[in-house]
Amino acid sequence: FSTSGSVASMRNLLNQGHDSVLPSLGMGGAVGLCMKQITYSLMAVIGLARMASAQDALTPDGVLHQVVTDLNAPNGLAFSPDEKTLYIVESRAAPHRLIWAYEVTNNHTLINKRQFCSAEGPGAFDGIKLDVDGNLWCGFGSGGQADAKPEELDGVRVYNPGGKLIGMIHLPERCANLCFGGAKNNRLFMAASHSLYAIYVNTCGAI
Repeated sequence: FSTSGSVASMRNLLNQGHDSVLPSLGMGGAVGLCMKQITYSLMAVIGLARMASAQDALTPDGVLHQVVTDLNAPNGLAFSPDEKTLYIVESRAAPHRLIWAYEVTNNHTLINKRQFCSAEGPGAFDGIKLDVDGNLWCGFGSGGQADAKPEELDGVRVYNPGGKLIGMIHLPERCANLCFGGAKNNRLFMAASHSLYAIYVNTCGAI
């Protein structure tokens, strides 16, 4: 992890990663970095090693703050288009996997936690991204449960800003992560168990 280069290039690079997001300078004029508690690139720099049960924020003063401590194995995370909401996957929530939404304050804290959506069954959420309309796109698939049907679960699920499921892209294998890219940022790339898939969609990525 290097601090060299422009903020925009750093943000674009990190937003393609699995468990880190970097908002733009638009969020209260600050550069904040939220990441999974055990993010190996960060560990290599500062030697951080804690339980995988929280999210951290790296504020402009160079101090790492713990901003979420009550989730069981937080995983995918992404900002809303206006960067006022942070979504976090709770990958070991029981009985079903959950995605939570937090309001982001100007002093880099998270408030007003609310449940955004539930897997409502044996499926598992993974990496997430948002489009310009605030819809949340989520890598999804079988969690390995005995009653899971991979052919019905594997792929990408899409939720509107209210947390309602509005669409799904079926894949022949579980999708672990995804991102928007291409010349117009309207091509969805889906990293699955053994393959990389891509499809053009009628929207664009938020960041």
